[in-house]
Amino acid sequence: PQKCLRLNPDVPVWVSKQRILCTLNHSLKDVLNYGLFQPAFNGRAGKFLDEERLLREYPLNPDTPVPYLE
Repeated sequence: PQKCLRLNPDVPVWVSKQRILCTLNHSLKDVLNYGLFQPAFNGRAGKFLDEERLLREYPLNPDTPVPYLE
C-alpha cells in the first residue's frame, strides 16, 4: 500500500524527513542514514536534498520525479 503525505514547503528538509520517518509503521535501522533523494532528470544528476534548506528551495514541476526516502 502507498501512503501520500502533504508536506509544508516552508520547513527544512530535516523536519519533513522526520515526519516521513514517523509515519512509517515499521522500524528502520540507522534512521539518521536516510535522506530525501531527488532522482536524476533531464540531464541533471540525482542528489540528496540538503537537510538545512527549505523544501521550497527544491521546486517541482509536473515532469520532475518526486523526491523519495532512501
